[in-house]
Amino acid sequence: MAKETLTTFVQTRRRDATLLTWFRFVRVLKKLLPQLDEHMRQWNLSQGQFDLLAEIAADEGINQQTCADRLNVTKGNITQHLSNLEKRGYIERKKLGRDNVVSLTAQGEALFAALMPVHDQYVKEILSPLTAEEMRQFSAILRKLERSLE
Repeated sequence: MAKETLTTFVQTRRRDATLLTWFRFVRVLKKLLPQLDEHMRQWNLSQGQFDLLAEIAADEGINQQTCADRLNVTKGNITQHLSNLEKRGYIERKKLGRDNVVSLTAQGEALFAALMPVHDQYVKEILSPLTAEEMRQFSAILRKLERSLE
């Protein structure tokens, strides 16, 4: 492709609303994900481990497969996170029939209770540039995108 044609192609793409939205979305994710990782480091957790703790806290006795399904990760990924959290004393796994069910230990409950208010405040700060109406719209848009990817 000739240089002039390539330049025109790139400039045209930058004016395309769909592509511009996509580029901005990716840029925001690239900035946000490392910040979230850094935020979780204060508790020596990964974002995936935090998400898993939140699922377990919300649904005590949840099985491993349901965790994987809700977090949209592989069973192997869940197993790895659970093993790490179990070694650290935050969760316990029990065999219940054919299922492996998971619950928080007292130590896991204490950790989660301590980090949730700090994490909630952190999320509110990240989203603070949005008005209440923009937040409602953003949530609806994300829900629509999420459903389209299922």
